[in-house]
Amino acid sequence: MLLLAITLWVAAAHPQLVGDTHGLVLSSDRVAQCLRHGPHTFCDRRPDGRIGGWVGAIYQPGRVGPYPLMQYLLAVPLTVLRVGADATLRLLILVDFAALLATVALVWWTAKRLGIEVWGPILTLCLVISPLLWYSTASFGEVLAGALLVAVVAAVAGGWRPLAVTVAVALACVTKETNPPFVVAMVLLAASARQLPAGSVRGQREPPIALPVTVGLALGVLLNSLFNVLRYGSIWNETYVGLSPSRLHASLLSSNFVALAVRRDGGLVWFWPAAVGVIAFGVIVALLPPHPRGWRRLLPFGPVALLTANQVGLAAWISPFGWVAWGPRLSLPMVPPLLLLTAVLLGRRGATLMGRFLRTGWIWLLGATLTIGGLPQLGFLRAGPILQRFFHPYSTCPPTPVSIHLSRTEFCRRIVTGARIPILLDGVRTLGTPLGALAGLALAGTVAGLLTIARTTPLAVDDAADGSRSPRPDRQGSW
Repeated sequence: MLLLAITLWVAAAHPQLVGDTHGLVLSSDRVAQCLRHGPHTFCDRRPDGRIGGWVGAIYQPGRVGPYPLMQYLLAVPLTVLRVGADATLRLLILVDFAALLATVALVWWTAKRLGIEVWGPILTLCLVISPLLWYSTASFGEVLAGALLVAVVAAVAGGWRPLAVTVAVALACVTKETNPPFVVAMVLLAASARQLPAGSVRGQREPPIALPVTVGLALGVLLNSLFNVLRYGSIWNETYVGLSPSRLHASLLSSNFVALAVRRDGGLVWFWPAAVGVIAFGVIVALLPPHPRGWRRLLPFGPVALLTANQVGLAAWISPFGWVAWGPRLSLPMVPPLLLLTAVLLGRRGATLMGRFLRTGWIWLLGATLTIGGLPQLGFLRAGPILQRFFHPYSTCPPTPVSIHLSRTEFCRRIVTGARIPILLDGVRTLGTPLGALAGLALAGTVAGLLTIARTTPLAVDDAADGSRSPRPDRQGSW
């Protein structure tokens, strides 16, 4: 509670009014004008009559921008109501913070509903000791996108009503135009692992999935296409299509992929070790006997496959990290739903094994590792100076234009090389301030408290043949 309260205070009092969302908010007035007075196509025209894109080596944005639809759905109504740009950005940041709270609530509620309660505090720990703290104080839409993807997994696994499933799927699809295939994969995996929620009775009818998911997908793709028609007169995002590297080769792709995974100043392993650990735990459990029969034994490998596919796609993009920001920004929305999906796919067997692990002496090493790995995330307390020091281009790079065929990873390597400390250590130095010291204590308490809750949670009971739960004492004698 204290850690989240500090995060909320920073989000409200010292928000990061920077990034792509600033351009999105400024362009919302143009969207509103086109919707009311026209033109209803090619709204992204620049003064020279062309749509936004590259002119030689210089990117010239149009009057709307290439960003995903989701935040426009929030910003355009605020613009119509004559809310100023800075006020709109501040409201979007508060929406991100609310999305973090919603994500925590969804994973905890879903774990309890499915009878795998131990995952509630574990996944909460992964979410709050993470880069999401930084993004809950900035106007980027990654936290909101991740929350909506979590809602899709929770809706399918938790047996939500059809209308709620449709809405969740549609909203998840408009957070990024490349999301629909991943949403389909998450739905299939979650549906394949569905079991009767805890407390259900045998013979209870599960809500239908295929129709509401199909309607949600169709609605999301239609909204994305219509918005692109408004901007570009095409169902495709013409700006992003033009940004796709045309000289991509295997060595560059592999270099980008490795950088997204383990690079010191941008790799997911360094910035979100708790999440990587949970997904790796899922793989380990899947390899342990006994194995389910047939294709079901492959289900726990699904989150790894989806994360790999997402990282490969980003490695082929001109800006794999989505910088300038904290860590691998574009990778982050996919992580929260994959964490919940891992817990769902492992079922009560995985929850039992996790509970037994937490009852061993290894919990002390785990707690120390999570605390040390989480301290750099306090960099959100002084995000502006950290980013200014880390990304200032003229300290290490000549001010030359960047070719659209040059990987953004290579460009960023030029920026961050030299006599620089790792950006994560810059985050740790925040502990030297009074607020940083208080936040550090709150973070350590968060780790200790949530691990204690997880450790004392009764062990999950393996699925019975009829799908019901039989009361059975755990190793500590509680029911």
